[in-house]
Amino acid sequence: MKERIAWIDALKGLAIIGIVAIHLENWTGLFITKPLIHSFLMRGNIGVELTYICNAYLLFLKKNSDEKISWGGVQMNSVFRILPLYYLGLIFFIALSSLGFVSADYSAVNIISHFLFVSVLNPYWWNSFPGSGYVAVLVLLWILLPIYAKRISNHESAIKGFLMVAFASSCLNVFLSHLPFISDKTLWNDYIAYISRGLQSFSFGIVLFYLPDFKNYIVRKKSFSIWLISYVVLTNYLLVRCNAVNFLFFAEILCLVIALEIYPIKVLCNPVFSFLGKQIFGIYIWHILLYFLLRNFIQNVFLIWCLVIGGAVLLAIFSSVFIEKPVVAGLKKLWQGVHHE
Repeated sequence: MKERIAWIDALKGLAIIGIVAIHLENWTGLFITKPLIHSFLMRGNIGVELTYICNAYLLFLKKNSDEKISWGGVQMNSVFRILPLYYLGLIFFIALSSLGFVSADYSAVNIISHFLFVSVLNPYWWNSFPGSGYVAVLVLLWILLPIYAKRISNHESAIKGFLMVAFASSCLNVFLSHLPFISDKTLWNDYIAYISRGLQSFSFGIVLFYLPDFKNYIVRKKSFSIWLISYVVLTNYLLVRCNAVNFLFFAEILCLVIALEIYPIKVLCNPVFSFLGKQIFGIYIWHILLYFLLRNFIQNVFLIWCLVIGGAVLLAIFSSVFIEKPVVAGLKKLWQGVHHE
């Protein structure tokens, strides 16, 4: 099991490094990554897509390794895992706004939508809190999980499902980008593109779950080549008109996963990346909160980088032990008690 998912730590480690680096570069204007690395991280917001890929894989792994748990149980466990820090982040950010540290005016309905995990229903609410767009789409993918599970049971259905989602979401992305439902066209395009990328990445993560059979399927099925070529042509055509994840991104991830399954190189599969992967959500939440707090008191950009990164890691460890684990354990116990009654 450990050898098979060695690449998970590598992808999650790359994801959080990319997310934090790009956020801080965009927020502070200090670009410390080399042009090639920066271009790689920026393409398609790669860090977010990697987390969706890993999440889909791990959810299917969880369900298939424990026959007693239902997909509803998988969904609830996923929500419980992010709920403590997500709520803490929302409360913290509302407090920053109230104290004047953040120039934002949140309506009561907007705030409630985030606490109820339904902010994805409104493009104005979806990403109104910094970083909340990632969580909004993640929860949407969890809601859709039973639909994925019902239609996908093997490598063939996983591949077909991914290609169908890719075609449909890309076409819908282009279509809706020309029919904005709100006055802010930029916000609208970001909104539909983010959801489209999330659906594609999550579907691809399910394909990776069936990776051993997937490699045999490629060799045996000529029809796969036709689907693949069609997808390459269509997606790259659509990329000229919208902000969508392109086929090359998934091809690169597939090659990386296969390579790491064959030989988990220490550069990516090591204790540091493993630690970052385990603390990914904590680091994600804390680096946002720390930046928007510290920017009010510190002018030195490099110092902000150091404090945000170091503080996020330390607070992620602290919150994991003293907040996340106790609260999640309590929520699971409560859920099990209600579920059995």
